[in-house]
Amino acid sequence: MTNQKRAGGCINHPSKPVLARKMCSSCYQAWHYANGGKAKAVANAKKWGDAHKEKRRVIQAKSNAKGNIKEYKSLWAMMNKYNMTLEQYKALAKKQNNRCAICYNDGVVLNVDHCHDTGKVRGLLCSSCNRGLGFLGDTVKGVKRALDYLKGEH
Repeated sequence: MTNQKRAGGCINHPSKPVLARKMCSSCYQAWHYANGGKAKAVANAKKWGDAHKEKRRVIQAKSNAKGNIKEYKSLWAMMNKYNMTLEQYKALAKKQNNRCAICYNDGVVLNVDHCHDTGKVRGLLCSSCNRGLGFLGDTVKGVKRALDYLKGEH
């Protein structure tokens, strides 16, 4: 946080720059601890964590990842972009026998495939199949045109 001096300075120390609540850093720290301080902050964090267990798990995964940001980002995307928990992802992967829903390849990273219009999750696909659907416009019409082409019916 940068020290920005506001007009008038601190309530108790007019020459010191104001950080928050019209107080300098030393006055704010004294006020903060007098009003519950760390104990209150810990209690509020616990209350938030209990109300947001999945988000807390993702945040903990980030801190435990020790540099594995890619895994953290994918967990965060699942929760926020697809409204899907890690347990729901694992259940869907198990339902698909941990294979891509299109090419049936196993041993690959499975991406969440979803309808761009409704946001509804359709299944889990390998990167190649997921990109392939995207290149075909994510539409049945696009896939049918590709199928007709492969059949020689173009």
